Amino acid sequence: MPKRWCQCRGCAACNTAGGAHGQLFDLDTTGTLRCPACQATATANRNQRPSSSARGYDGEYQANKPIVIEQGRRGRPCHICGKPFTARNKITVEHIKPVREGGGSELENLAPAHTWCNYGWNRGKRNGRTG
Repeated sequence: MPKRWCQCRGCAACNTAGGAHGQLFDLDTTGTLRCPACQATATANRNQRPSSSARGYDGEYQANKPIVIEQGRRGRPCHICGKPFTARNKITVEHIKPVREGGGSELENLAPAHTWCNYGWNRGKRNGRTG
């Protein structure tokens, strides 16, 4: 089996800080560029995220998403910045009243948003900012 140095940067699983690693592992054990300990940590972190339906993306959301995106393509402006979409813009769907505040995924509670607006807007809401 070929040996490889772990490619992650500064993690508790490898007992490293900053850059260099001392973990040499068999490449065939994980099939990734991480040693088994780092891969197990990454998998555990990824699996801690709530399911999409728990985050508000249930069947109703999935059914209404294409309708809202089409509304954005047909002239409905971005819910966050109010600017129209161009052909090059990626359109995402934003809950007008967030699920954590009791909002649902009905069509009336969904609005199109630019990807960059939605990302920045939601980061601000999580950090306590509202606008």
